[in-house]
Amino acid sequence: MIGMELYGSRADLLPSWMAKVVRAPEGSERLLTWAGRPGIRLLDYADHEQCERDSLRRFPQARDGCVDWAGVADDHVAKGGDRLVEEFLGGGGEVVIMWGSLSVPSVALDGAAAVSRVAEILDVDAVVWMVRSGLLLERNYFDDTVRVARVPVMVSG
Repeated sequence: MIGMELYGSRADLLPSWMAKVVRAPEGSERLLTWAGRPGIRLLDYADHEQCERDSLRRFPQARDGCVDWAGVADDHVAKGGDRLVEEFLGGGGEVVIMWGSLSVPSVALDGAAAVSRVAEILDVDAVVWMVRSGLLLERNYFDDTVRVARVPVMVSG
């Protein structure tokens, strides 16, 4: 599967405070691998896919993989700038950050600890999604937008 092979291959694009190179586990094909720094967890492909299924994919999708905000009710969406990103991170609890490129691994971290590093987080890729407590934030540099919406609940029938 191409996504699985590509996923996380460019951990070097993460800010240095997020990831470091460590010795690979014994029996691995590689000598070195990437690991999260203290307080940062690099998601493996399965965890990334699960998080994406539970958040981003519950919204209507545009062709580029971003949320098709025209299909989301306005009363469920907050709009703003980078200040909205700071507020989102500072809301408490664990935040999962996913970037528009699968080559950059998703990370889980304490949002409040990352508030002072918003610029570094947003510089990783032109599109960033953050997930926390049933909320999804999308920062799209191309559209110059930041939007937050409650993740729709899936109703099983």
